[in-house]
Parts: sequence; structure tokens; C-alpha cells
Amino acid sequence: MGCEAQGVINSTQNIPSSGYYTQISYPKDELKNSTLNAAIPCKYPLVLTNIWLIGDSTVASDSGWGDFLADFVTEVTIHNMAQGGASAMSFYKTEANLNGWKGNEKSVLSNISAGDYVFIQFGHNDRSSEPAKHTEPGVFPDYKGSYRNYLDLYIKETRAVGGIPILITPVSTMYFLYNGAPKRIHIEYSFAMLRTGLDRSVPVLDLELRSSELFNELGEDKTLKRFGGFEGNKDRTHFLPEKAPGITKLVADLIREANIPLSCHVL
Repeated sequence: MGCEAQGVINSTQNIPSSGYYTQISYPKDELKNSTLNAAIPCKYPLVLTNIWLIGDSTVASDSGWGDFLADFVTEVTIHNMAQGGASAMSFYKTEANLNGWKGNEKSVLSNISAGDYVFIQFGHNDRSSEPAKHTEPGVFPDYKGSYRNYLDLYIKETRAVGGIPILITPVSTMYFLYNGAPKRIHIEYSFAMLRTGLDRSVPVLDLELRSSELFNELGEDKTLKRFGGFEGNKDRTHFLPEKAPGITKLVADLIREANIPLSCHVL
């Protein structure tokens, strides 16, 4: 296993302003070019640790990428606590008996140990019109909305118990525009998360960008062949268990590039 990270993790990593992304209104240079971590050799010792995954169905068992992270890392135990239908707000407010963020001995916050990582990916259900799920991403430049407020709570409370928060922008859907480009439905939530990472000094794994770049490269037909198939491609958001590891690999690549101690755990 190589233990020298090759990239940097930017709080607004590689946000483009041209090409197939031009259908989106992008933030200005402040959010394009800010770098959170300098590129440093990955020389950290391997220490047994845990990764707690919180998020929605695109992370959860049977429909998301989360369970397969164990195949891409060593000396790490994966705890996939993601829930179908969850938003940043609804997961935080999950009733105690449903083992959400906090509230009983089985909840995530009650089980985080010092040095554990908490991976946070929300956004898909935050667009919902349901009051119990909907959050606002806010607008440039600060993206001050309820979505960011909940991200701030996860970050603050994770750090309070000695955990290490990692933000992950929501994986792209497999919907495409008339011109053949991926339809980046959750882009404003990604921008809000990137802004939060910058302001709170939290690494951001820009899975939304990385996955949409891959889908753009493959095109619609090949993307659906490689990653689709849920409900005969009627569902273009979730991933069959036999295809989800392809998305997990993107997450592992982003961890490897992040120049954090966890980078050295990636196989």
C-alpha cells in the first residue's frame, strides 16, 4: 500500500467555470481557488480507527456506496448509519429509538471515540418539499442557510467528543440534460458544503464533482450500464449492491488525495 498522498483536498476542489458545466451558475474565484490543506507527504502511522457514515440512501446499505468502503481501507471499522430518506435536518432530529444522530446509547454521537472519523453526506433529500426534511442551501458567497446550520452542528458535536468530521458532497444522480451532460441537481448544496468546509477547516471530499465528471466522460448509456439498473433504470439515484463499489472507489480515491492520516489507510 502506498502511503504518499498525491493530491490536496480543497474546500472547493476543482469547481469549473466552463465546458459542460456552463448550465450552472458558479461561485466566483473565492470559491474556485481556496485551498484548505497544503500538499504534504502522507507519513502517518496506521492506527486502528472507526469511520461512522451518516447520510441518506445513496450511502445506506442496499442502495448506496457506504458498506463497501471496508473493501478499500485497512485497519478501519466501518459503521454505516445512513438512513434512506434522510436529510441533514431529519437525521439530526431522528427519534432516539431509531438510532439517529443522538438520543440513546445506540446513536452515532454516543459511540464516537476520540480519533474516530465521521463522514457526513447529505443533500439529496434536503431539496424535498416536506417540511421535516427540507433545508435551504443559502446563496453565494456565504451560503448561510439551514443546510449549513445542520452541517455546523454535526461538525461541532463531532469535535466535542474527539471525533474528526469529514464532509462529502452528495453523489451525482444519473439524470442527464438534453446536451448529454449530467444534470447536477444538488449543486447548490455542494457549494454550501464546500463553503462550510472552508470556514470550519473541515476536509471536503467532492464526490458530487468527481462522480459527475465520470458520468460525463462515460455518457448516459455507459453510465447506466455501469452504475444503473435500480428499478430498471427508472431510479437514477440509487445503486445496486453489485454496482455501488464503483462509487465507493471514487470516495476511496478522494480520501487518498486528502493528505490526512486516514489517507494512509486506503488500499
